[in-house]
Amino acid sequence: MTDIHALLDAISESGRRERSKYHVTLGRLIEELEKLNNEGWDRPVVFAHGGSPRSPHSYRGYYSDLSFESGGEIMAKELAAICRDALGRTFEGYKGGDYVMSKETPLWAAPYGCCGLAIVSIIVTADKVILGTKEVD
Repeated sequence: MTDIHALLDAISESGRRERSKYHVTLGRLIEELEKLNNEGWDRPVVFAHGGSPRSPHSYRGYYSDLSFESGGEIMAKELAAICRDALGRTFEGYKGGDYVMSKETPLWAAPYGCCGLAIVSIIVTADKVILGTKEVD
């Protein structure tokens, strides 16, 4: 049984690495938000398709990935703190299993228990931070 689990973990990690090539990763989002430092901390962060990232959880499509629910307004400083808190934290997959989020973790926009949109870009403007999303297979 252990060999099967090791094989499944290796396959999952390979897919995660592939997705992190086109997704924004947890580490990259933290890095971009921290670049705003004190002068940009009060900028709201929004999804390009509407809403704001809230309540991180294990993504339904790939339990090893991290997803954000859409909610009310959130500022860059608050989202940076939420993301730093998620780094290294273990989240339970939708149907079980424990998944530790790392800097390389791909990000999604989806309600808990649902599949959704990949977060694929970060656009910083003078008055907000926009997380670009895209439907991917």
